[in-house]
Amino acid sequence: DLLQQVVYNLFDNAVKFTPENGRITVAAQRSAESTKVTIRNSGAGVSEEEIARIFERFYKVDKSRSFDTKGVGLGLYIVKTIINMHEGEITASSKQGEYTEFSFEIPFIS
Repeated sequence: DLLQQVVYNLFDNAVKFTPENGRITVAAQRSAESTKVTIRNSGAGVSEEEIARIFERFYKVDKSRSFDTKGVGLGLYIVKTIINMHEGEITASSKQGEYTEFSFEIPFIS
């Protein structure tokens, strides 16, 4: 259930921040040790300064660009917390004016 919450939050953010006629891609890769999921959306992107803080509790990316006026900045913090609980890793990357991408990898527990 928690991993479903992660995918939902990341996909929901992609939808919120993708302009009309934009593009969202989702990819999953499985190896012998882990599963990796990547969600990328086209759009305005996020600056390097904001990417560095994006998983902080209550942090919201530039409010003037946001289509999400109701959020309080907990979604990505919760996502990171869940990934950490599963001993995984999550990363964010972006190129302004082009895309934002989130990838998380969860190891298989034996």
